[in-house]
Amino acid sequence: MDWAWISLIVGVIVLLFIIVRYRTKKVKYEFDEALLSPDEREFKNLLNGYRQSVGLSYLRTDKKAGFVAYEHCIKMVNEQRVYHNKEDGRYDGLIGGSHFNEIVNGEFYNVLSCFRGFMESEDHFKVINGKEHNTVGLSVERDGDNKVYATVIFFRI
Repeated sequence: MDWAWISLIVGVIVLLFIIVRYRTKKVKYEFDEALLSPDEREFKNLLNGYRQSVGLSYLRTDKKAGFVAYEHCIKMVNEQRVYHNKEDGRYDGLIGGSHFNEIVNGEFYNVLSCFRGFMESEDHFKVINGKEHNTVGLSVERDGDNKVYATVIFFRI
């Protein structure tokens, strides 16, 4: 056997090793149950109570997505305004999730009125009724006047 063949065989073996070692792996999202504040528990109960009453799946609350929702909700509280900005890259850390959707609301005096506000909005109502979702990131925060703000990120794991 000449050196050309040996070099070729060694090259192929090295190439296969590199391909196997550094191949792209499919990322599986690791669900981690979120710890919720009393306001967030109340909101989650209202949300899941409604969804189950119309035959939709129960939504789990995810810690990582909850932190993403919290960061956005705190910005709304600090700026005293309600807004969407899904292009800011905040979903980037939720690798492995899909079918992202978001609802935001604010300046309500209790959690129930905040939830009702979502239910009375056609666009928010469609998201709440999304069959593709099985998980949420949830943040319900209050400002200095005790007004309720909420950010809910719906997605599928």
